[in-house]
Parts: sequence; C-alpha cells; structure tokens
Amino acid sequence: ERAVEILLFAPGTHYLAQLDPVTAELIHLQDMNQGFIQSVLRLHRNLLIKKPGQQVVHWATLIFFGLVVSGIVMKRGRKRWRGLAGWHVLVGYYGSVVALASIGTGLYWGFSPVKNTVKWLTGETSQVEEKAESVLPAGIAPPQGAAGSWERMETLAIDFRNRYPDQWVRVNAPHQPTDPIQVSVIKPPGGETIPDLWFFDRYSGQQIDGELGRKLAADAGRFKVLNQWMYAIHFGTWGGWPGRTMMGLSALAVTSLVVSGWILFFRRKLRRRASVVPEHS
Repeated sequence: ERAVEILLFAPGTHYLAQLDPVTAELIHLQDMNQGFIQSVLRLHRNLLIKKPGQQVVHWATLIFFGLVVSGIVMKRGRKRWRGLAGWHVLVGYYGSVVALASIGTGLYWGFSPVKNTVKWLTGETSQVEEKAESVLPAGIAPPQGAAGSWERMETLAIDFRNRYPDQWVRVNAPHQPTDPIQVSVIKPPGGETIPDLWFFDRYSGQQIDGELGRKLAADAGRFKVLNQWMYAIHFGTWGGWPGRTMMGLSALAVTSLVVSGWILFFRRKLRRRASVVPEHS
C-alpha cells in the first residue's frame, strides 16, 4: 500500500515525511531543499542564483525558441547533408515538434504576456475566482497555523481515503485563521490531471456551503484545463512513461544541437581561414 505523505513547512524550507499507512511509522524524511534532484531542479529553473538566474533562463528559452524555428525554416528545400551536419539538421528538424512543445510551455511560464494571451483566448480574463473561507467563531482567539484542525483533518483523510481507494487524497492544512481545510482527490499520474477539490470549515469540520465548498474537475474552465495541459506537455505525463521517455530523449537530442552547432561553426571558421591565401609582394 502507498505510503502516507505529509508536507512539513519550516522557515526557509519544507520537508516531505513518508509514513506507514497502518502503523504511522516514519519511513523517510526528506528536506525538499536538499539532495541531487532538487539541485538539478533549481539549476533548470534559475541556474542556482534565484531571481537573476530565473530571468536568464527565461530569455535563453526565448532565444532557443527562435533558433529552433529558424533552423526549421532553413532546412526546408535543402538537400541531404551528411556527417555531423546531417546529424544536426535531421535531429533539429524532426525533433523540433517535441522540442517546440517543451520550449513553448517554458515560455508560457516564463513570460506573463504569453500566459495572459492564452487566458484572453479562452475568454476568462474577467472572471474572478472566489475563495472559500472558514468563519472564526465569536469569542475565540485566532489560532496559530493549523492548531485545532489536526483531528478534523485526520477524520477527513480517513473518510476520503475510504470513498476513493483508487485515487490519491491530499489534505491541505490551513495556515491563516480564515483558511479552510482543503481536500484534493487526484487521479494517478499519466495524463492531464485536474484534482477535485472540497473545502471544509476548519472550526466546525463541515463542508462550506454552496459552490465554494466543492470544485470538480468536470466543471473546470477552459483556461484551467489548458494550464494543466501545459504541465502534461512539458513533463510528458500526457503519455505516461512513454511520454516522459520521449521528452527526456528529446531534451538530450536538443542539447546535442548546441554542441554540434558550435563544432560546425568553428569548423567553418577554420576552413575559411585556411582558404585565404596570403598575398606576396
């Protein structure tokens, strides 16, 4: 049976605790700001230098997008090339579909005008999403963090786990006095997954009344569906493990274009220099 996972937030970091679902014994505790995978993730997002690195990554992605598109245009109508040039052209041309999908989703997250344009195309720019809130009872001091909500969260976790045994159940602890307890029911990964959400008053444990108390994936707007598809495309989860493998191989192939491009560039430079015959007086 799958382990129960708990996120524990601390100043400057957060921890993922995995517990035995029967005995509640701690199986593993991971500092989510430490480890090789987290370092690679930060390198991918911001070159390990936070905000400045994030901007460099965004603009480099835009430049790379232009290079891929220009490479496709230059390839059309050309004869077949051999050797390293052939590798560069074939990988760049036929691998461009997957590469552009990955790069395009990166631009979507990196530049707000791109994301706002997508939202405008869905016609949902003027919609304001209301938030579900807990009602602080009169005469009660505002609690700190999730104090007083743990027992209700445990009850909800058990209830939803029994109701949805084949899906993932996530219970989010409230942090502010008016925050609700949020329960997410998530389909196992393998495609574009929008969770079903339920919201409960942190003080009474009752589901919040009306539409604010439940947001189902079936009722999600076009922009929310498209936004989730961006994740599925970027990570390849739309195709399960084959999709992830394809995106990974595409990333390796596209990376090789940078190396082969530099080699071809300097090789051409050297040939031009060698072809220049010095003049003798």
